[in-house]
Order: sequence, then structure tokens, then C-alpha cells
Amino acid sequence: MTQEIEAGMPPVTAQDMQKAIADHGVTRWKLRECSICDAPLYYLFSPDGAVAYNSSCWCSRVYSPPEPRSYDDVARTLNIQTPEVRKQMFCELIGADHADA
Repeated sequence: MTQEIEAGMPPVTAQDMQKAIADHGVTRWKLRECSICDAPLYYLFSPDGAVAYNSSCWCSRVYSPPEPRSYDDVARTLNIQTPEVRKQMFCELIGADHADA
């Protein structure tokens, strides 16, 4: 194992993310909660490969449907993190203990 992987996780591609999400049957990836109302903000994944981002909470009192996104957007979301945080977020996404990954 290289030091880079031991210290964290290298950047991922859209294809890496699509494969991991499909392999682990992930349908939803919560990124955070709204800082005001605590509503979850998350990506949605469908079996046909479609990706959407639900950024709607009830703070504005207006519902917005999930917005279409791509696996490039999903990879970008992960890649803007530090290698250590990237590894933790990826492990949470696929349901793995990041100490074992």
C-alpha cells in the first residue's frame, strides 16, 4: 500500500464512482444537513444510472424537485475534499469502515 493511500484516498473518476455505487447498491448519499432546519441534502442514484441532487429543504417553504446531475458531479464532490476526508466519505458511501479500507 502506498503512503498516499495509507494517508487518505487519491482522487476518483466518474467511472470509479459509478462502479462503486452500482456494486454496492447505493441509492442515496447524504452529504450534510441544512444548517438551519437539519433537512438532509443528498445525491440520489437510480438503477438506470441517473443521478440527481436533492438540495431542497423547507426553510424557503418552497419545494424544489431533485436536480439532474452526473457522475462527474459526484466525483467532483468527493475530489474537493482532503485525501483523508475523501476516504472517510467514500467509505460512508459504500458502507465500509474507513479504518479497514
